[in-house]
Amino acid sequence: MRVLRIGVVGDYQPGNETHTATAAAVEHAAASRGWAAEVTWIPTRAVMGAGEAEAEDAPEGAAARTLAGFDALWIAPGSPYQSMRGALAAITYARAPTTCRCSAPAAASSTC
Repeated sequence: MRVLRIGVVGDYQPGNETHTATAAAVEHAAASRGWAAEVTWIPTRAVMGAGEAEAEDAPEGAAARTLAGFDALWIAPGSPYQSMRGALAAITYARAPTTCRCSAPAAASSTC
């Protein structure tokens, strides 16, 4: 059975209904295709690696090091994010032509 690794970039809040439903939705969708899903929440501050102040190289490089191992990336609803820079770096990385792994539920019209 194929296991999909889904990274959800956002600052998980157990009281946020959309956050608690995210993993269940991913697992349901994967099961409908005969796959298993592994959902990992990635805090927006973690996207930049060592920390925003130290990640002055290219934000895309820091994001790539953090996010490269996932089959798909979701940008969680529920801003404000703890690190807007981390959220935007994740979106930039996910939408890059060589990556294109982005799903943003709040912006359903967005495409890679």
